[in-house]
Amino acid sequence: MMILRIGGCLTSTDKIESATETHPVTFVAFVVLESNKSLIQVPIIDRKEKLDQIIEPSESIITTPYVIGEGNHLFNITHDKVLIYRKRACQ
Repeated sequence: MMILRIGGCLTSTDKIESATETHPVTFVAFVVLESNKSLIQVPIIDRKEKLDQIIEPSESIITTPYVIGEGNHLFNITHDKVLIYRKRACQ
């Protein structure tokens, strides 16, 4: 099982820059919600495709892969293999 922890809050620009040197991370973008206008009512697959047009993958940011047509099957086979938890909420 893979365990992913979500937590920790850095608000100072200096602390963020320092942390990226000692603890490199990659931001994972899941879906775009707005681009000049709200896209909430747009089907999720269209929003994911829009996100792929906006984001140029790099060491610091990527988009999540997605599966058209077999999403439920993918969810079912990975469901018990990943645990995500939040350490604490940011203030």
